[in-house]
Amino acid sequence: MCAIVTALADTKLPSIVLNHATEDESAIEKSQILADNRIMHGLKLEEPLMCCSFGVFADSDDVTSSSSSEVLLFAPSWEVIAVCRATCSVIVGAEDKVVMVRERGRMTNFKKLQQMCKITADRRQKFVNSLKSSA
Repeated sequence: MCAIVTALADTKLPSIVLNHATEDESAIEKSQILADNRIMHGLKLEEPLMCCSFGVFADSDDVTSSSSSEVLLFAPSWEVIAVCRATCSVIVGAEDKVVMVRERGRMTNFKKLQQMCKITADRRQKFVNSLKSSA
C-alpha cells in the first residue's frame, strides 16, 4: 500500500481538452478527448486511507462457550483464513474515523473489533507521518 500511494503521489497527469459542445447530448467519442502534455498536473491525495485485514481464530467452535478464547491475527494468509472463525477488514481515514468495517463469520467479542480499529488507525498514522517526513 505504501508503494502504491508513493507512486500515486509522484504521478503527473496531462491537461485534458474536450472538443464536444456542451449542448450536444450525443455520447462523447474518444477522438473528442485531447491530452495536452505541455501542461501537467500532480495528483493530489486528499486523505490517505488505511485498510487492514484480520482473522479471528477461536480455540473452540462453540460460540456460547465462556472458555473459548479468540486470538486476533493481523494480515492472515489464505491458509490461516481457512481455519479462522471470522475475518474482518477495517478501513480508517483522517482523524481515526472508521470508514468501513466488513466482517465475515462470527465474532463474539466487541473488544476485538475495537482493537482492530485501533491497530488500523495506528498504522495509518505511522504511514501518514512517513509520507510527511519523506516530502
